[in-house]
Amino acid sequence: MEKISPQPLAFLESGQLQEVVDEDDPKLRQLCIDYGDNVCNAVKAAMTELNEYNPHGRRAVNELWNFREGRKATKREVTNYILEQLKTNRSQSDN
Repeated sequence: MEKISPQPLAFLESGQLQEVVDEDDPKLRQLCIDYGDNVCNAVKAAMTELNEYNPHGRRAVNELWNFREGRKATKREVTNYILEQLKTNRSQSDN
């Protein structure tokens, strides 16, 4: 009996064990055929990100984002933003 993987991910060993998207997964191939490369690539990226943040449960994890630069926000950016918001709120409440 053939073992069926619940997610189209495969393990690579390149110095360390790493999980990557299995390009030969039948469901993933069918997705590319039915919906095209853009959708298929978006699904691959989402699967990779879910696995990066929560490999055991593969559940979504909230993440702070720097929309101006189109990337994850650094801890320093988050801290500066919160401090600026506190200053703004404090000055508004003093008036």
